[in-house]
Amino acid sequence: MDSLLGSHNCPYSKGLNWYTYQTLEKKVLEISRIVAIDNINKTTWSEDLANLLILVGSSVDSFFRDMELCSYIQNKQSFIEIKEKIESKKKKTPGKEFFWGIGDFYNAYNPIYDLSDHFLIVNPISLSNYDKIKPFENFNKFFKKKEKNQKGEEVELSTWWHDYNGLKHSYYQDFKKRATLENVLEALGSLFLLNCLHVCSQIYLIKNKYFKVSHGSYIDDLREDPFIYELIKSPYYGYNPPNLSALDIFLQTNLFRFEMRKHKP
Repeated sequence: MDSLLGSHNCPYSKGLNWYTYQTLEKKVLEISRIVAIDNINKTTWSEDLANLLILVGSSVDSFFRDMELCSYIQNKQSFIEIKEKIESKKKKTPGKEFFWGIGDFYNAYNPIYDLSDHFLIVNPISLSNYDKIKPFENFNKFFKKKEKNQKGEEVELSTWWHDYNGLKHSYYQDFKKRATLENVLEALGSLFLLNCLHVCSQIYLIKNKYFKVSHGSYIDDLREDPFIYELIKSPYYGYNPPNLSALDIFLQTNLFRFEMRKHKP
């Protein structure tokens, strides 16, 4: 696969970000021994969940920031536009530092990976049951503070990203609303999705046989064959390279399942 994609060296291709995800997933599964990952417990809150949300949210933020340094991203038009906007601000205000914000991440990366469209299956654990989640469904609202409700009144926005930032800066304010199981799962699901979709991380996961391919009851590792290049070039749900037409492609951990491609007969 390296011969197809060229040499590339970054934290993603070394599996560092995936290792972080695995560590955080283990922490969530440890908590699940006390608080079942079930729909009835979505609003359950605790100090352990609060601390986990801060850890996971920071890891998502770091993942986005590391993407700025990735050569596979740097030639994408949406990335170039945001990069130029930041550089323009720096030139207009010499000596002042400008950092990428969540709005910049949305405008740069959502056009590349369609993050807001993807969903995850939350695997049932014992007797528990949890709905599918779309961690970035409200990605276009992460960087806004308020929106109008059906009555035309302005109300505070609430997403897992807002609650993560709220805990980080004002730990005990609205603690019970923010430090919930639902927010932790949404945040961790975001980190899982980024690992599955970002090309460099995807290469690592395929090379190390985390992605699986199935046809009916047959399941095997997604191997390093030339046709994988087609998958890497367009890593979107529903993409159908001709020679993958009857195959499902997925990655599953103890907590989540992401269906990269679901065959529709």
